[in-house]
Amino acid sequence: MIKSLRFSALNIGLTYVSVSLVALALFAIPLWYSWRITIEQNRTEVIQADTQRLVDVFIAQGEEALSSAIGIQVGGQLETLERTIILFTDPAFVKRAGNLAVWPNDFPKSAHMATTSIDTGDRVVRATLLHKTLPGGYHLLFGRDTGRFEKLEMLFIYGLIGAAGIVLLLGIAGGLLIRRTLLSRVHDINQTASAIMQGNLSHRLPVHKGEDEFNVLAETENRMLDQIEYLIDGIRN
Repeated sequence: MIKSLRFSALNIGLTYVSVSLVALALFAIPLWYSWRITIEQNRTEVIQADTQRLVDVFIAQGEEALSSAIGIQVGGQLETLERTIILFTDPAFVKRAGNLAVWPNDFPKSAHMATTSIDTGDRVVRATLLHKTLPGGYHLLFGRDTGRFEKLEMLFIYGLIGAAGIVLLLGIAGGLLIRRTLLSRVHDINQTASAIMQGNLSHRLPVHKGEDEFNVLAETENRMLDQIEYLIDGIRN
């Protein structure tokens, strides 16, 4: 425990890196959580609003009007799955309109809203789907592809990893710089101590510009050496 708390350039660098990573985590985790919740809420609200618009068309104008509206919006083409997913079925879940051929296997027919994967044959689309049961037993499945948001999430994660890497590199560079500075000042102290041990009491620690801790220590040691030299000269006399 005591050895791990020794004052050294390595410990300073590791402490700097640890504190920086903790600070980055304390900043990134709430931001990530808020961003994720906001994205999911906005996506849910958009899906609910678009679904309700189609429900209103069915209630006001009937089955044929809803089929026409869906055909205008998605055209029944699989390519549109990357934007909007719609499936309008009769009470037996037979397709009447939309760009899905059949009801998704991974989405229970009794479910209300969920995020699932849709296999189109040549690719898999990840989407959030909302199920509405219409008057007369008809079913409306509406959803949007979440791939765009997943890409944004990955970019966010890559950004955090990059920031952590930069902090780590800066910590290593800072630790090496501190080590070099410390060793330079310690080398001056060692040279002075060696000269004094060899009998050269006139040798003094170099004092650099500024008022840092090392200069305060050097000035204190120099005053001590002045006093020692004065006392020894007195004894010699």
